Amino acid sequence: MKHASQQRTRHRQRGASLLLMVIIAALIFFGLFSIRSPVSLRTDQESASAAVLAQAKAALIGYAATYKETHPGELAGYLPCPDTNNDGEYTPADNCGLKDVSVVGRLPWKTLGLPPLRDGDGECLWYAVSGRAKNDNKADVYNWDTPGQFIVQTPSGQVLAGATPHARPLAVIFSVGRPINGQNRSAGGGECPGSAADAAAAYLEGLGALGTGNTTVTVADAVTRGNGTNNDSALWVTSADIFGPIRKRSDFKTDVEAMLNNVATHLNTLTPLALPATSTNKGVGDPIAETAGSLAKLYLDSGVAGYNRNFFKNWSNNLLYAKLGSPVKVNGESGCYAVLVFGGERLPAQSRDPVAPSTEA
Repeated sequence: MKHASQQRTRHRQRGASLLLMVIIAALIFFGLFSIRSPVSLRTDQESASAAVLAQAKAALIGYAATYKETHPGELAGYLPCPDTNNDGEYTPADNCGLKDVSVVGRLPWKTLGLPPLRDGDGECLWYAVSGRAKNDNKADVYNWDTPGQFIVQTPSGQVLAGATPHARPLAVIFSVGRPINGQNRSAGGGECPGSAADAAAAYLEGLGALGTGNTTVTVADAVTRGNGTNNDSALWVTSADIFGPIRKRSDFKTDVEAMLNNVATHLNTLTPLALPATSTNKGVGDPIAETAGSLAKLYLDSGVAGYNRNFFKNWSNNLLYAKLGSPVKVNGESGCYAVLVFGGERLPAQSRDPVAPSTEA
């Protein structure tokens, strides 16, 4: 009996030892495979940041494309001012700067109908908008010829966006990453870390001075990420991004045709001698300065108001006008002493002033 008892004890000991070895092996296996390399972890964080940047860009484009519906009486295309007090939206309490002055702040996620998007490091997105495209303290003229005010480059100076005026982004969205290089960020108590008093410099390393001119944005590369001098990632919004969807809207064509018809109707009230002369660039004149004797001045003085007046002021640089020496037939109608044409979108090689008409229109 004693011998049998000893055998059972040895069997239990061997069984317990085997179970312990299995547990240890499992822990080692799962432990080894759960350890991520820094490179792999960084790649995942960058992928997460890229995804929320793309989501934010799509929301901004949608906001601009539907601005006419959400803001009755306004034209489509405007971008929201940033959230400068960290409440998730732009309100009059935020500071959107003077006319034409670019502004930076957090992405106004509530205004865009988004959750508080966070990058791969858990920080909420930041956002800078050109003064010419913002929806408060608006520019005098804003259309598809309006150049943005940002030039995006690498630390070595390679231009990623904005090599030419019409290629300059209208807005830039930032993934700011974790604090580096002595940056001090308050914890805050809202949806997004930080407080209303946080300066952009506590989050952005590569944003140049903002104003009415161009601002250089330097994004991070592998070197600056490694040495801790810049870890900003960015995605930008161009004029083509904004006005591509607007151009496809049926009501945009309707607005253009209404502008042409309204101006033509006014011109038809004038005698041939009273028609304004053709300007050197065949434009209709400055709709802001309303130069005496120009078609723009005559039309705006005719009593046009509201949406039609606003549309003309913002889009009349695309109109070409010529007074003819003798009557011709235009679109099947004889006896025309002047021609009015909407030039349409510029070609890639063309450059236009958004206010003064261009001879390249």
